[in-house]
Amino acid sequence: MGKAHEFYVCEVSRDPYKWRLSDFFTELFNYCFPINFQMHQQEKLQSCYQSSKTVKNYLYELNEIWNMIRETNKCTKVHKFWSGLCQELQCNLWKEKLNP
Repeated sequence: MGKAHEFYVCEVSRDPYKWRLSDFFTELFNYCFPINFQMHQQEKLQSCYQSSKTVKNYLYELNEIWNMIRETNKCTKVHKFWSGLCQELQCNLWKEKLNP
């Protein structure tokens, strides 16, 4: 039995009508993920760099993490994206008079 199914059977099925949808999703998330999940995602974000990935794959990985931690600040995202690009790309962007 999966964690989500277990949560439903143990917590929700007794009285499903008492659950507001927002409460259900919050409690389901808390049940399925460890308490330090958010902290691990922040650490994952800090250590995320382009390295040998394509720019598309690097951005995809960043977007996955940002979605998990609910990051919406565009400036924060741009700075992380820029600073994680490989040096060669950053230099070429600077030469083109582009910056974060």
